[in-house]
Amino acid sequence: MTALRKIAPRASELAAALQEALASPGYRPPVLPSVALEVMGLSHQTDVDLGEVVRLLERDAVLAARVLALAQSARYASRSPVVTLRQAAVRLGLETLTHLVLQAALALRVFRAPGFDAFAKRVNLHAAAAAHVTREVCRRAKLPAENAFVAGLLHDIGISSCLLMVTERRCSTRSTPTPPASSPGGGSSPSRSPPCLPATITPPARASRSPSTPP
Repeated sequence: MTALRKIAPRASELAAALQEALASPGYRPPVLPSVALEVMGLSHQTDVDLGEVVRLLERDAVLAARVLALAQSARYASRSPVVTLRQAAVRLGLETLTHLVLQAALALRVFRAPGFDAFAKRVNLHAAAAAHVTREVCRRAKLPAENAFVAGLLHDIGISSCLLMVTERRCSTRSTPTPPASSPGGGSSPSRSPPCLPATITPPARASRSPSTPP
């Protein structure tokens, strides 16, 4: 809990920034990649050709690479490695592949927050773990597990969504650069403040290093 407080914004600061962002007429919620939405749509159809799913994923190189990396992880590893999307689709099946597409898409578009990368990463890892555990519990309890993975993945999505909302608003509304600070020698040095942080949110503190500590 102590470690989480060091990398998470203060609740009062986040609440104020959220109110400001939601009051803006230009606010738009994060949208998943169109390829991910199309794959999820295909998963609800019958007699879906896995080749069609693979061709869809190949249209988004970044998303495809993230999905392939997940398919190669220890959770889905087997004796023979997965080196192509087609191999991943055949080995995992449509349902599991769709879950990986959603997991990868959320990591790219929602589970991120400029200036709070460590916190966003922890939320992402927590969501993925909850998704896998929820699906496995349902399977072992012989309960319908069709939506268990998605429910676990999305159960805390509001945390990252709110932080992403206020950090992206700061990026879009900041138009004038911070004036350079004067250096001891009379010149000027560029500002080193973290980019795209809301004015009401304090960036995570960095641990100071004593002069005796080697770099």
